[in-house]
Amino acid sequence: IETLGPFSFDDVDEVRIGNPDVLPPDDATIIRGSELYSAYAEAVIRPIDGLSIVGGLRYDDFEDFLERVGTSRTPSQADALTGRVGASYEVSPNLSAFVSYAEAFTPQSGITPTGDPVGVERSKNYEIGLKGSLFDDQLTFELVGFETTRLNVAVPDGSTGASIENFVIPVGEATNTGLELVSSFRNDQGLQIDLNYGLLDQQIDDDVNGGRIASVPKNQVSFFTSYEIQAGPLESLTFGGGVRYFSERESSAGAFEYPSVTVGDARLSYTL
Repeated sequence: IETLGPFSFDDVDEVRIGNPDVLPPDDATIIRGSELYSAYAEAVIRPIDGLSIVGGLRYDDFEDFLERVGTSRTPSQADALTGRVGASYEVSPNLSAFVSYAEAFTPQSGITPTGDPVGVERSKNYEIGLKGSLFDDQLTFELVGFETTRLNVAVPDGSTGASIENFVIPVGEATNTGLELVSSFRNDQGLQIDLNYGLLDQQIDDDVNGGRIASVPKNQVSFFTSYEIQAGPLESLTFGGGVRYFSERESSAGAFEYPSVTVGDARLSYTL
């Protein structure tokens, strides 16, 4: 049986779509620990007006270990040098274009069925986009296209069922390709409108022993508007509402599909 929660206060309004992809409790007979040491350097150059180029290097050294009570310790160590490079160009005073490439080295906590630490996740990400404003900066927007490739992603071991061991397994290569639009309109009369859209195509090139990366909706849309009263006895009273839409997605086991979800939100606040 899978249960919801507990959740932190900041997460109580998150949408729960279908059965949660959660792990069972840790085994109290296992001791786990990890250490991470990192160093990072970055530089920015501006060869011509309006053009900025940024580059950075990062070195990470990660050691993870697990130890069952009364047995020897099993260590796992990995290190990597990763890089980041990007550029932005001011097309006009109200519009900028940017492009970037970044690598990542992400420590993970988990034990494989063989009793070894799962190791680290590695990824690379490409982005290209536009960022700008209109109507005297009342309307701001950002449009981004991206592709992220992840390797050695730890997921729950589908072969262990309800085992309390909390085993994970690394899947092969997972690629996320998508488009994201973030826009916001605000004026001096207290009106605010936010419209966001996300398109995500998730491809998993290698499922290992039944393990699967948690699926996500392909399309997500949110619209929210609010108005703050500017004068009078109700000054600073804000009210508003909106909707969020999440398209269908596969279950964690891939056996069936959860339907789409539409959520309505309402807001009422007052500044003292």
